[in-house]
Amino acid sequence: MKQYQRGNLSLALRGVIAAVVVAAAVGPDALTPARAAGDVIRIGCFMPLSGPLTQYGNEMKAGMDLAVKDFEASGKLPAGVKIRLECEDSQGKPAEGVTIARKFVGDDGIKVVIGGFSSSVTMSGASSYDMGKLVHITPISSHPDITKLSPWVFRMSTTQRQVQDVDTDYALALGRKKVAAIAAPNDWGHAVMSNFKKFFDQKGGKVVFDEFSQPGQDDFKPILTKMKRSNPDMLFVGLYAPDAARFVKQAEQTGLGKVPTLLTVANFTEDFLHLAGSAAEGKYVPMTYNMKDARTAEWVNRWTKAHGRRPNLFQINPYNTTTLVLQIIAKQYPHLTRDGIRKALESVDTFDGVGGRFTYDHKTREWSFPMYRGVIRDGAFHLYE
Repeated sequence: MKQYQRGNLSLALRGVIAAVVVAAAVGPDALTPARAAGDVIRIGCFMPLSGPLTQYGNEMKAGMDLAVKDFEASGKLPAGVKIRLECEDSQGKPAEGVTIARKFVGDDGIKVVIGGFSSSVTMSGASSYDMGKLVHITPISSHPDITKLSPWVFRMSTTQRQVQDVDTDYALALGRKKVAAIAAPNDWGHAVMSNFKKFFDQKGGKVVFDEFSQPGQDDFKPILTKMKRSNPDMLFVGLYAPDAARFVKQAEQTGLGKVPTLLTVANFTEDFLHLAGSAAEGKYVPMTYNMKDARTAEWVNRWTKAHGRRPNLFQINPYNTTTLVLQIIAKQYPHLTRDGIRKALESVDTFDGVGGRFTYDHKTREWSFPMYRGVIRDGAFHLYE
């Protein structure tokens, strides 16, 4: 699967000029209640709905759609009021992120935007959201700098600081001290690698080999050969599911199949299990939920019954994020303003959702997530106990 290069992040700077133009065109938002004709509340959203990341965009949208359906059925909105998600296709391209941000900022009927998969795309529109004073909350993107770009940008997803703190603790708890690592060649992958190396070194471990894959790489054997020479006691894989599955399969062919392997949380998906097949067995992976929580178990079972497979973070995070936003909208309706939604988000301390209780950091505008150590056994994810 093609990944996007770190250089694409420079497109975030181009959004500054566009944002100034947009801001000039946008009048005072705060005084106009968001009462659309027919009592329809419009929420902007974006994700990759075409291109190599389509799978993840479709999963995000499915989670958001279910959140709207559940919330409308909850009776928390006045009778007759409907929610409409207006989702744009980012195509996984930062330039599209800028275009989408300009469109939403210029539409006074949009009071909040949810979306963003690739960190590069999410960051590219930040300047526009800032200048247009429009809340953008991402349920997926994990680059550590996202919320630093604007006080109007929020994050309800795991960050690479949190994930790699968990990953490195897990590796050390398994008794591993010498790790060979691979990561994707995009902003997400670079954040994965840099944070893993930093935390692992600080905790007494050593990354004896590290390399980034090539965009769309199918043959990992040259990298695996170099990994083998470094004599690691663990492999760390910071790739998305399709690439990670190819990697672990080829690791078995090069004599590294028996080396313990830790996958990043992006592989806590049914897709990885399906694509990797028997090569997934015994691999370690952090999990974002466990079935011992009754609320989570009920939701996961309902999703699984409807879709024929268990959900993953690309569905659960958008569901939780959308539900949080809808709770705020229900309390403020009909007097919805962009600034009102921003202030309401700032006032949240905790949120009880699928996966457990999330705690808000008022300094970083991010939620911390419960995470669990997992292992793949008999073709399924289990808590490592």
